[in-house]
Amino acid sequence: MGQDGLEGARHLSDLGAPIMVQDQESSRVWGMPGEIAKAGLAEEIAPLTDIGWRINHKVLGSRAAHGLMSTI
Repeated sequence: MGQDGLEGARHLSDLGAPIMVQDQESSRVWGMPGEIAKAGLAEEIAPLTDIGWRINHKVLGSRAAHGLMSTI
């Protein structure tokens, strides 16, 4: 409940992966997402209820931008 995901997130970020974490307000414990956010690795910090649609938007938006919507 602390830094257990920080190094993994740092590695993914170094590879160019977008990092999204749950916000403090909707977290019961803000350990791991908080450490990632404090380290400046989070591209987005969002309430838990928004994370699913945000991921969906990123994936579908990316597909639409590359003309791949018809393959879904």
